[in-house]
Amino acid sequence: MNSSTSSSDERLLHVSGPRTSWKPLLPLVFAILIIAFVEIVLFLRFGSRQSTVHMAPTHRIPTQYESIIQAKLDYIASDLENSELLILGDSSGLMGVNALLLESLTGMETFNMGTLAHVGIEGHRRLLEHYVECRGVPSKVVYHVAPHVAMSYTEAMLLQRPALRRLRQQLDNAEIPLPSLQFRRAAQAQRYGGELSEAQLSAPREYWPSHREMLTSLAASKGAYLETKRTDWTNAPQLSGDCSQFQLNELRRLADMSESYDFKLFFICNPLPRVAKTEENMAALNDMKSTLSDILNEYESITCFTPFYRFVEDDLMATLNHLHPDAVESNTRTIADWILQHSD
Repeated sequence: MNSSTSSSDERLLHVSGPRTSWKPLLPLVFAILIIAFVEIVLFLRFGSRQSTVHMAPTHRIPTQYESIIQAKLDYIASDLENSELLILGDSSGLMGVNALLLESLTGMETFNMGTLAHVGIEGHRRLLEHYVECRGVPSKVVYHVAPHVAMSYTEAMLLQRPALRRLRQQLDNAEIPLPSLQFRRAAQAQRYGGELSEAQLSAPREYWPSHREMLTSLAASKGAYLETKRTDWTNAPQLSGDCSQFQLNELRRLADMSESYDFKLFFICNPLPRVAKTEENMAALNDMKSTLSDILNEYESITCFTPFYRFVEDDLMATLNHLHPDAVESNTRTIADWILQHSD
């Protein structure tokens, strides 16, 4: 009986093979646990501050539009002071509001986050969301736009240009800079954008300065940039009062954001040249005002600048959408007075 049992045990041992020891794997398991612990600590300490998002791909010289947006992303990722007051919107705000002057007039830490009409209200909103995620909620946001240009864009029209597509892509791929993501970030750099070479940073771009020069200028001016062109206003421009449903939906989302995050949103339209004040244009602008007001007036968190439309001398408008530098100080002072009058 013992002999039979012994034979059975030997056969079972032969079939099942030698037992596997986990002891050699313990150092690896401990290493994984330590890395996980370190990353949890890093997430809890730095999880709200994402590393710089890169707009430009690495295979070419950045466009001027990428430089403008990159400057805003760089500020969000920087160690500079958080802003109590942000300028948000299209290039009318970028080139129409002096952030340094506004800061001195209001006494509020200020940064100009204005970018382009070509990213749409969605792009403006997503930049603000990125700011809030990384830096916290500002107390006041000035939404400065040229609605006769921006509001008519459909989503399809905006996506025909690269700015919104790339901004969506880059913000969707922004990651908290934990150690285990470094390889992934390097692998994504070629496709999604990454560090640029010295030649790409310093390459001239005809009318526009180099990428580095623009970033330096935008950083020094706290996000603002000046338009230097002049338009010969021989004939009145024809303005559109159209509002796409896509832009209206995004405007409502921005308005919802002001309410949910509890910040004050000031809605301000860029001035227009006096030559544009024709009967036909005013009819289109009033239709647009009615459409926008139906949304904006629903929110206690939003204050619309009055008058809704402002007209200035023609030579103070560099283009239909941009103030000439001679008019930027006046526009900034007007905005500062309005903010101070309507602040709690």
